[in-house]
Order: sequence, then C-alpha cells, then structure tokens
Amino acid sequence: MLLGGLWHGAAWTFILWGLYHGLLLILYRPFESAFAALDRKGRVGAWLAMFHLTCFGWLIFRAPSFATLRDMTHGLFAEFRPATLDVTGILIPLLLYTMPLLAVHAVEARADDVLIVPRLRLGVRYAVYVATLYLILLFGNFGGSDFIYFQF
Repeated sequence: MLLGGLWHGAAWTFILWGLYHGLLLILYRPFESAFAALDRKGRVGAWLAMFHLTCFGWLIFRAPSFATLRDMTHGLFAEFRPATLDVTGILIPLLLYTMPLLAVHAVEARADDVLIVPRLRLGVRYAVYVATLYLILLFGNFGGSDFIYFQF
C-alpha cells in the first residue's frame, strides 16, 4: 500500500495515504474471522467503523499538504456543526433520487435475484427504465471534469 501511495505521486500525503491504508489492512486481518462471527448489529457497527476509517483515508489522499490535512481534520473533529448545513436542501433531492433505487433493490433482495428487473412485466420494466432515465437527467452531473488520474 505504501508503494501504491508512491505510485499516485511523490507528495508526502500520498505516502501517508498508502501507509494509513496498509496499517488498516494489517489491523483488520487478525480480526477478520471475529468480524464474520458478529451478530447483525455488530457487523453493521464494524461496517460503519471501517467505512468512516476508509473515508478518512480519502481525506488524506485529497489533501494537497499536511497543513491542509491538519486543518481539514481539525474542522471535521473540532468545528463540525451540522446546524450550518442546509439539510433539507441536501436531504430532499437525495431521498427523491435514492428511494426508487432502494425500492428496486428491495424487490431484488426479496426475490434473491439481481436480474429481476429485466424479467418484470413489460409495463413495469419500462416504468423502472423511464424512472431511472428521469433521475439521471434530473440529478446527473453533466459538467465536464477530468478523470482523476489525469491530475497526476
């Protein structure tokens, strides 16, 4: 993982990112079977912890310098105030976008078949397709942005 960090660039933050993820893997491996043996709540808790640790690693990856990383970490842990966010401005579009996708996922999970949509009745299938297209057109990001590796 350290070499993977070096591969992304010669900045110290990339080296720290590789070291951080390598240490996460080293710490995870001895407990892998214990995590698998956890009950449902324990697995969800372990998943949430690993998700947040991984997301913090991406903060390291995006920071252009250690000073910026320090400031972002301080802001995250010491100055984060959810009240300053426009929750309804973020939450309502997010729910409008994800609810149809979650409904499709629930149908797939109940049927234990991830390819159930193509086998639905024609009208229902095309309703799912049209709803998906509409959501892409409504919430899609159509502004151009460079592929992340073009930055290196």
